[in-house]
Amino acid sequence: MASKRIFLKFNPLPATSGIGARGFSCDACRMDFAEVTCPTYFEFFEVAVPPPEEQPAEVDYDCEVCCRPMVIVFNGDEVYAKGLGE
Repeated sequence: MASKRIFLKFNPLPATSGIGARGFSCDACRMDFAEVTCPTYFEFFEVAVPPPEEQPAEVDYDCEVCCRPMVIVFNGDEVYAKGLGE
């Protein structure tokens, strides 16, 4: 039996002015992702971006690298992470 290969096309998201200036979207799943920077250790990780009708939004999130709490801000084309004390 032949195996199937699935290729996904990723589209770059516009650059943001805050922390986390890179991202991509997936045409097959219709979910956008953005790369943010941990405000404590400055490591990058990706998060799913809520749909435009649910923005602006602030989401409590634990860093995937160091597990420290932070807030991720989604405001249109701008996505960035900030520490809880900021």
